Amino acid sequence: MEWIETTGQNVEEAKQKALEILGLEEQEAEFEVLAEEKTGLFGRVRSEARVRARVKPRQVRRGRKNSQNNSRKPRDRQEPTREGRDMESRMTSKQIEEIIIPFLQGLLDSLNREAEIIVEKDNEIMEVRLVGDNLGVLIGPRGTVLSSLYDVVNTVIQKNAKGARYPRIRLDVGDYRRKRREALAQFARQLAEEAKDTSKEIVLEPMNAADRKIVHDTVSDIESVNTVSEGEDAQRRVVIIPDKK
Repeated sequence: MEWIETTGQNVEEAKQKALEILGLEEQEAEFEVLAEEKTGLFGRVRSEARVRARVKPRQVRRGRKNSQNNSRKPRDRQEPTREGRDMESRMTSKQIEEIIIPFLQGLLDSLNREAEIIVEKDNEIMEVRLVGDNLGVLIGPRGTVLSSLYDVVNTVIQKNAKGARYPRIRLDVGDYRRKRREALAQFARQLAEEAKDTSKEIVLEPMNAADRKIVHDTVSDIESVNTVSEGEDAQRRVVIIPDKK
C-alpha cells in the first residue's frame, strides 16, 4: 500500500491521525518519522511533527514444509496471544485520569485558578475539559497556550505510559476549542461560497493540522468547491478551489 503523510503537534498525534485515516491498530501499521516537532518559548510549537505510514507488509511465508513444524501454529491460534499482549500494554481510562487530573489540578493551584476537570471517553478518544471562569491564561492568544498545554499533557502521559498504548487525548479549556471549531466552520463555509461566486481560489492563513482538518471537512460537504493544503511546517495552509465551469 502507498505511504500517507500526516502532521501533528507531536509525533504521537501525527501517528494517531495516520491510524484514523488508514483504519488500523498501531501494531498493524508501519511508521517513519520524517520530522519531530520543534518548540519555542513555553513549549509553543514552531513546526509540527511529520510522519508517514502504511499498512505493515505481511511477511512472506517460507514454504509449505514449515507448516508441518509443530512449533509453528496456525495464524488463527496466534491471534488471542497477540491480543493478550495488546491488552497488557494498554493503559486504562482510570489510569490516565489518575495522571491527568492531579497534574491539571496542580497547574490550576499554581495559577490560583479554580475549574472543574471533566474527563469523558468517546470510543478511543478521551476528552478532558476544564470548566470555570477566568481561564484565559490557559488559552492564550489564538489558543497558543492551550496548544502548548496539550503537548505538555501528552508528554506527561507518555512518560508515565512507558511504552504502553493509550487513547487519543483531546484537551479543551472554557469550551475554547468547541467555539473555535464552530466559528472556523462557519468562516470556511462563507469563504467556500465566495470562491464559488467569484470562481477564484482563496488562500487561507497558515493553520495547525487540527484547524486545517476542520476547514477540509467543512468544505467537503459543499458542492462545486474543493480544498488542498500547501506549504511546509508552520506555513502550511488551506486553499479553497472552485470547480472549473
